[in-house]
Amino acid sequence: RTGLKYQVAIRHLRAGELDQALAVMDGLIRAGPDDAEPLRFRAELLRLAGHLEKAARDYERLIALLPESADGYIGLAELWVQRGDYQRAQDCAQQGAARDPRGWTPAYTLALIADRQGDAPGAIAHAQAALDAGIPDRRFRLLVHLWLARGHARLGQWEEARAAVSQVRADSRAFAEWDAILAGEQAGQIRAMLGADVQIARALCEDTLLLQALAESGDDGR
Repeated sequence: RTGLKYQVAIRHLRAGELDQALAVMDGLIRAGPDDAEPLRFRAELLRLAGHLEKAARDYERLIALLPESADGYIGLAELWVQRGDYQRAQDCAQQGAARDPRGWTPAYTLALIADRQGDAPGAIAHAQAALDAGIPDRRFRLLVHLWLARGHARLGQWEEARAAVSQVRADSRAFAEWDAILAGEQAGQIRAMLGADVQIARALCEDTLLLQALAESGDDGR
């Protein structure tokens, strides 16, 4: 029954019916308040819906249930990125990395935060750590290579920046996936956080953006 209810929630999500998806997850959580997975999924739905205070409470409950897991900390880190509070985001992401030092997700999140802070050496180090850990999804590999390229460009390391851009081009099939995701009615929060990066990566692939311009792009991804 739990699996069937998840499927119902996902169908609502795909239809842009976030309130209905949340109602399904509310019922699952009432039935199993100590079950971490429905709590994690509801927190993500709440973030998509822009209910960041409620999402933060769910992530904090998730941390209380699974204190040695990185999931709750990484969720909170992404939430603080959405709010533009990069110091809090970094603190949470570092807590996640301490619990999952070999995982790609904490390193990916730290690379995003460093890129937004204009911390080129940090963005390079964390982006490389995420790639070394193995990123299974080309959507996220594309962004990590972009942050790697921007970090090198900001330091005037043009050969390394060009090599990273070549890897962005290697994952260019991810643009179709990003376009489908970002076009959704429920994707407003994702568009705000990552949409500009996707467009910058596309411009690099289409040779309509020079590396010098990439180096000068803003610390908020624009």
